[in-house]
Amino acid sequence: MSKIQASWVHGAAVVPEREGYFVTRRNYRNGSAFKTHGKEWFLFAVPTPVLVDSKRAKLIKAFVLFETGSGARITDLEVFDGGKKIATFGGLSLTGNHSTSLDQSNSWIIEPPISMTFGLAICVRVDFGNPQVGSVPAIRFASAGVDLLTD
Repeated sequence: MSKIQASWVHGAAVVPEREGYFVTRRNYRNGSAFKTHGKEWFLFAVPTPVLVDSKRAKLIKAFVLFETGSGARITDLEVFDGGKKIATFGGLSLTGNHSTSLDQSNSWIIEPPISMTFGLAICVRVDFGNPQVGSVPAIRFASAGVDLLTD
């Protein structure tokens, strides 16, 4: 019988790819917010049970709960198993508040399901655009996670 497991991390766990590059980072009880300009990758290390009942877990969905403001938008999402890229979703232009429930803008189906070996990272690229006088583009990450299937 197949089983589905979920594994999530809070938005406080996210880190920018280039520490110190961002203008500001603020941790809140409901996630972490970043304000900057240009493009930046943000990384979530998701706890990954690679074996469940002696069977290899398979990644079937990835999720990132977020809220954009002041011109920021998500453009790409990549998923890694250890150092190996296992899924890519590009050409995105995601904005708005998608931080409190699952929807089409914060959920990605992994097809076909991919067997896990080492550990998951969900990587999100955000385009903050060009600096505008009086406005600094921002994003808040509330949480990120995955659904895993075991047979």
